[in-house]
Amino acid sequence: MTEDNFYRDFENKNRGSRELIKERLKVYLPFVSPLHVIYPDCVAFDIGCGRGEWLELMSEIGFEAYGCDIDEGMLRACYERGLSATKQEAVSFLKSLPDESHVVISAFHVIEHISFDDLRTLVSESLRVLKPGGLLILETPNIENINVATNNFYLDSTHKRPIPPLMLSYLPEYYGFKRVKLLRLQESLELATKDKIKLIDILKGVSPDIAVVAQKDASVEIMSLFNQAFNENYGITLDDLAERYDVFIENKIDFISKELQSVYQSKSWKITNPLRRLAKFIRWFKNGSIAWLTFAPQSRPRRIARKLLIKAKDYVLKKPKLKAKIKLALKPFPSLLIRLKRIGYSNIDNTEVKSKELQSVYQSKDELSKEEVSDLSPRVQKIYLDLKNAVEEGKNKCV
Repeated sequence: MTEDNFYRDFENKNRGSRELIKERLKVYLPFVSPLHVIYPDCVAFDIGCGRGEWLELMSEIGFEAYGCDIDEGMLRACYERGLSATKQEAVSFLKSLPDESHVVISAFHVIEHISFDDLRTLVSESLRVLKPGGLLILETPNIENINVATNNFYLDSTHKRPIPPLMLSYLPEYYGFKRVKLLRLQESLELATKDKIKLIDILKGVSPDIAVVAQKDASVEIMSLFNQAFNENYGITLDDLAERYDVFIENKIDFISKELQSVYQSKSWKITNPLRRLAKFIRWFKNGSIAWLTFAPQSRPRRIARKLLIKAKDYVLKKPKLKAKIKLALKPFPSLLIRLKRIGYSNIDNTEVKSKELQSVYQSKDELSKEEVSDLSPRVQKIYLDLKNAVEEGKNKCV
């Protein structure tokens, strides 16, 4: 496959067949059809004409349609069907057209490929080239669709930047078009009337394409011919889907709530109430018994024992002689002494408490002999030695 056919093949596989695109473009026929009533010679220029679906559709309804593109593979598809197309850069070619010489200027999925300055030039030059009442049609991916904004837009490496709907509709207004209609397109027809909106619908269901149809000012008689098309509503917005999703969820919650209320008020629920209470008591008794027997952290025996130990500790702390005797008795068991000291300080970080208590237990480096250290567990030995080294280093720094 040659490089010239790369983009043409990409369009066939990812955008859709000629037949599908041509069918989608028929949404614009109510806008362009009245132009036949106004002008005997209707010339339409399509920027980035691609495979020529729009040129073919316009020719079939009596317009003199031609286009330009810069891709050889795309233009070849136009030539194969005898459509009028030329290889030209769009903006420069548009600048060469005479004033008020065309009734339709269109660009389908082109403006996301060009710079914003070129887009502004395209809009302003189109106003100059169009006849009174003439139409500018710009179609592009809709970034209100979350899947388009985060994924599909970037499938085409030639896309430069997305155009938000507000900016797309503002540009023609700024450059002097009389009225602008924003269209949201290509959404699922089923979704338009679907009641059970899902989260996936919010992510992917918003109209994947948007377009503006901008009309140049003309007499009241001419403008009135287009009123019906401009007054229609097109597509699905993100706000619309989100609101419908909220309504669906609220209705579902209300339904479940009513179902529960009907169950609670039923005779069977009242009759089985004693059984439920008995089952609840059995579960409570079973879990409580296990907690008592295993002395679980939150069990009542453990809580009572803890309170008694705290009271005993407070009592010992008030009796210096008793405290000294107990401390001497526990000297061979430093780990137990640390655990007893830690009672009542459950909110303090255990590591910090252990370090401070070890320092208080071993206040001097001669307090424990080597024999005593060797009797300790490896973990306590390590803590002791680390603290001892830290104290010595601190003293050396002070000196």
